[in-house]
Amino acid sequence: MAYDLGTALNPTDLLDKLRAFLVAQGWTVDLFAVEAPGKRLHMHKGGFYLNAKSADNTASSIWAGGGASQTQQIGFNLSTGFNSGNAWRDQAGVPMRGANSIGGSIKLPAGAIVSYWMDYDDTTKSLILYVQKSAGVWRWMGFGESLIKAGSWTGGAWIASSSSYEWAGYSEGPGHDNTLPCYPFGANKDSGLGPLVMVRADVDSFTGKWVSCSNEEFTGRTGDTNVAGGRVVSGQVPTLSGLVERSRNSLNSTSVLLPVQVFTTRDDGGMSLLGTLPNVFMTNITGLVPGQAYQQGVDWFVPFPGDSATHGTVIRRA
Repeated sequence: MAYDLGTALNPTDLLDKLRAFLVAQGWTVDLFAVEAPGKRLHMHKGGFYLNAKSADNTASSIWAGGGASQTQQIGFNLSTGFNSGNAWRDQAGVPMRGANSIGGSIKLPAGAIVSYWMDYDDTTKSLILYVQKSAGVWRWMGFGESLIKAGSWTGGAWIASSSSYEWAGYSEGPGHDNTLPCYPFGANKDSGLGPLVMVRADVDSFTGKWVSCSNEEFTGRTGDTNVAGGRVVSGQVPTLSGLVERSRNSLNSTSVLLPVQVFTTRDDGGMSLLGTLPNVFMTNITGLVPGQAYQQGVDWFVPFPGDSATHGTVIRRA
């Protein structure tokens, strides 16, 4: 595992820092080139491919069919290959919503990025990137080659971000307020909640595609997470909200780390657990400093705020 932290001038500069960080982890750059209103980046390691695009201004959308996506951001998705003749987002095996390729987006400040933090785990080829958008407000993106699977099934690649592609140009906090924190690694019931989680998984008759924990970015199969927030499949998946609020021990200021689980609907209408996100936990962050590393045994953990003073995410650091 490896990590990096620092500042960036704009979304394209942050994308370049992500490129350099992944190169240091053994990834290969397929293409890194200027493409207004930013740059496009394509990388791979083995048969695992990342496609990303920066936008430094709001002049144009970086997503097809997504005029709402006009904002400073980095958009990204995952694929099974790379073709330089295709649009940055239109690669083999990417998530699809109807005829449009989709993915995740991290909304970024219009000016300089005062703080970013990223962590990479080569065992699962997973990356988590957090950016401080404004005082007390952090946004994130993440991806990996495989969840920690529950059982055996085909697929495993995952995408998570604080905005879905369609709503990157709109609000992503509660009550449609861009200045507020939003549910970390939660499901997206409507545009007021913002975050996106998608998993590439063969589920019953649904094969070769992506399960989407979002009613807005419907890929043909709906999933859900156990994170507090909008329930995509109401009543079928328990949330961590109550546990998070009660997981801090006031005597010694310790908090329980709770796994982020991803579920999928089945052909018969039920739900099954796909697995958990690697190195990502929900916890009560009361008293913890965002971005500061805390040691527990041989491991280091870094907390980031969520949608309230108590709900937050902790990343196991390299």
